[in-house]
Amino acid sequence: GKGIFYGERGETYDGEFEEGKRTGFGKQTYWRNQFNAFEVYIGQWLNDKREGSGTLYLGTPSII
Repeated sequence: GKGIFYGERGETYDGEFEEGKRTGFGKQTYWRNQFNAFEVYIGQWLNDKREGSGTLYLGTPSII
């Protein structure tokens, strides 16, 4: 089903789950200290891993 996950380090995932794992289409956002920016992946997931088509964005909050 569809849902939203909020992680302990501020990451979020909004998308599809199957048996508690990110599977299907979803958007994951997390902070990348080494770049001082947000990383956002929008696309396909399979068993909690990026899989198939998707787009990765890196930028400041005003851009993303």
